[in-house]
Amino acid sequence: MTAPLLGAYFFGTTGLRSPFACPVHWLTGIPCPGCGMTRSFVAIARGQLPAAVDYHPFGPVLFGGLVLWAVQGALALRRGNRWRIAVARPWRRRLQLMAIAIVLGWYSARLYLIWASGEAAVAFGRSPLGQWLSF
Repeated sequence: MTAPLLGAYFFGTTGLRSPFACPVHWLTGIPCPGCGMTRSFVAIARGQLPAAVDYHPFGPVLFGGLVLWAVQGALALRRGNRWRIAVARPWRRRLQLMAIAIVLGWYSARLYLIWASGEAAVAFGRSPLGQWLSF
């Protein structure tokens, strides 16, 4: 749970680049729903909130959620309590479905804009999969 936070802090303060790359984007040239999340986390660690939102609009939301989850876990461990999710069971499924719908709606709009601009065809043509399929 704290690995993304620690990674963002490490890459944000050392100036090193993350060794992780999106395999979907590399293979197809088209971004996946999570593309930009690592750069968003690193921008947050550097204190660059506008850049973080530009990289991925849900980056700050997820980062904040992870921070709250880490704090809740640390407090539970310190008190010797059992760690519990703060959302009541009936609402968990609804919140999960709502989050998935929001992310997929945003991603659909993102793909539409990439497709409408012609950028998707160019990116796919230059990608390894596009090169392989075109022979």
